[in-house]
Amino acid sequence: MSRVKILSRNSFFSVLILLNILILNACQSDRRIVEEIALETVVVEKEVIKEVEVIKEVEVEKIVEKEVPVELEKIIEKTMIEVPETSYPVSVTDMLNQNVLISKSPERIISISPTASEMIYKLGKNVIARDSSSKFPEEILDLPTVGSAYTPNIEMIIQQEPDLLVIEALTQSRFMKDLARLNVPILAVRATSLNDVTQSMKILGSALDVKEKSDEVIFDINAKIDLLKKNVDQSQDIIILISDADRNIYAAKPESYAGAVAQILGLGNLAEGMSDMGPYPGYTLWTPEQVATSNPDYIFTISPAPPPAPKLSTMLPMFPGYANLDAVINNKVKELNPILFMQAPGPRMINAVEEIKSYINE
Repeated sequence: MSRVKILSRNSFFSVLILLNILILNACQSDRRIVEEIALETVVVEKEVIKEVEVIKEVEVEKIVEKEVPVELEKIIEKTMIEVPETSYPVSVTDMLNQNVLISKSPERIISISPTASEMIYKLGKNVIARDSSSKFPEEILDLPTVGSAYTPNIEMIIQQEPDLLVIEALTQSRFMKDLARLNVPILAVRATSLNDVTQSMKILGSALDVKEKSDEVIFDINAKIDLLKKNVDQSQDIIILISDADRNIYAAKPESYAGAVAQILGLGNLAEGMSDMGPYPGYTLWTPEQVATSNPDYIFTISPAPPPAPKLSTMLPMFPGYANLDAVINNKVKELNPILFMQAPGPRMINAVEEIKSYINE
């Protein structure tokens, strides 16, 4: 330690001698600048000497030569273990429980479902063509369409020469036989629950070589959902209704996507435990008898038909039995966004939960 002090003091005296020479030869205007430099130098030298007196030379060597490299090594090792790259060919089990072999990193992906499209883009990937119902994010609107989600056009899909097709398991599994003509991997995702959404994102992460991104997205979704669960009056009973062209009314069970959103907030669903009935998966027929024997705190409605078709929320009091319900009398009939709750279930589930919570907390 004394050796270091001597070197520092010699250096200090050398600087002082040099500054004296400069001061003698400089003009009056320059003398102030030189004096400031000398003052700064003295302060720096004093700080160095003080630091060397407190920290032993051996300890400095330990920090520089041993601790820093060890920490860097640990960080690199951790990254390599937790986020391995996908090694193709890769086999993934999709939401139809089928093993899908993907021979190389997909570069020409086609999605024929809004759910699939939004999941792919959420992971930072993109598609070359889409179904006509896929409209989010906005950039996807510039892409060619290959039919609708309900009637995909096989010939148009073939013309695009895809190397991966992504579908929605619940509504599009019936197309599997026809889609087999494409002779490309077909991957099915699903979004009837929060678990479905996160599991589908994980599957896509493996298939598209974006595991790290999928982990980040899944963590973000779960974290935001956990925050939204707080400060909710879970004593509230709700019902979520939708109507068909024949004016039949159906209620969303917890097994439906809309019902799953309400269940996240811990709200009581008056359709729970009933049998599926009608054209909508996870929904049951809500008869006038059931209306008469139920009195939900909130009624949420979904109106998929675009304007000028009337909203179900405005028509509901005209249906038998509804005008006398407390929710109708107290203006607690709320219209839900049909895109978030019916047409494009998926990673925007967070937005759907936020929407219901905003009405409950009004």
